[in-house]
Amino acid sequence: MGVRIAPAPYRRHRRHYERGDHDWVVINSAATLAELGEQAAPDRWGPGVLARLGAALARRQQYGSARIELERSCAALASSAAAHELGDGEFSQLQLVEVLIAMGRFWEARTFAERLLPPGHHLASRTGASRGLAAVHLAGGDSAGAHAWLDEAAARAAGLGGDLGLALVHADRAVVVAAAGRLGEAVTMCTEVLRRLDRAGSGTRSTTMALTHASITAATVALHAAHGGDLTSATHLLAEADRRAVLPHRPADEANRDVVRSAVARLSSQPPGDLAERAARILGAVGAEPARAVAVREQAMVAAATGRQASAVVLADHAAGAFTNLGMGIERRRTEALVATLGLTDGPEEDRLRP
Repeated sequence: MGVRIAPAPYRRHRRHYERGDHDWVVINSAATLAELGEQAAPDRWGPGVLARLGAALARRQQYGSARIELERSCAALASSAAAHELGDGEFSQLQLVEVLIAMGRFWEARTFAERLLPPGHHLASRTGASRGLAAVHLAGGDSAGAHAWLDEAAARAAGLGGDLGLALVHADRAVVVAAAGRLGEAVTMCTEVLRRLDRAGSGTRSTTMALTHASITAATVALHAAHGGDLTSATHLLAEADRRAVLPHRPADEANRDVVRSAVARLSSQPPGDLAERAARILGAVGAEPARAVAVREQAMVAAATGRQASAVVLADHAAGAFTNLGMGIERRRTEALVATLGLTDGPEEDRLRP
């Protein structure tokens, strides 16, 4: 493989990434590869640049672009000069699992996650893969399977030491419980999760990660609470989610909180405005198809609440179709029930809003 001393452009790129300067990484990766010239070849340093670019894009929730760069880096990293510092790409593979789940490409996510399960892979990778498989099973409507994979993840997280890994698994568990309709239990679990993640991240380099996961969990459970008619819990958890949203450039997270805001406003008989419509647009732009379908369903409920019956039916039917295409059984059934509740009455042509 030749000399392993990284060229100056590569070291500069790595420095910016390690400092958390993801803007610089996204903007300057192409120039870095050009500057590297022949040293950017797949067997040299190029895959390392792509791995960090993919990670920066994933952090900024630009899922389509992140997927491309992460797949390119995973394919070449093990046989590249960058392998001596980045290994065979386990971290990139794990990030790719998360990106694919966010995009609704659950079968592909499952394939990559299963590759990280065998002994010999880092315990953190095996823990993350188990959590990813739990998310895949939940998306398919298999709550029992999700719980089983979270049991596996908890056992592996315990071997890592520290509190953060177990707190993240407990956060996932709260989401699974909420999705199963056990809202009181889920809200109680989420409250404990927030305390655990605050404590696990306090004073460590993992503070931002812990706060971000706490915010995502609180927003997710808040939306389930809103759908269950628990306005008090939904409002409280949305405030907790907003308070912990410390990372900038997270358009999907911001859009998901806007969907919760829309649901809370709707339940409070306040005008939700175009929060859900805007969220659906943003989520579609970043490639987060499951979350976009949820936002479109919220659009349907807003339309129904404001007397636009035909629009509500069209939007709800669109969301149900999206969930069907994604293979998301629980969400599809919920949305089909909404369509049935709304009925199939056609309204004036000008009232038919298309998502």
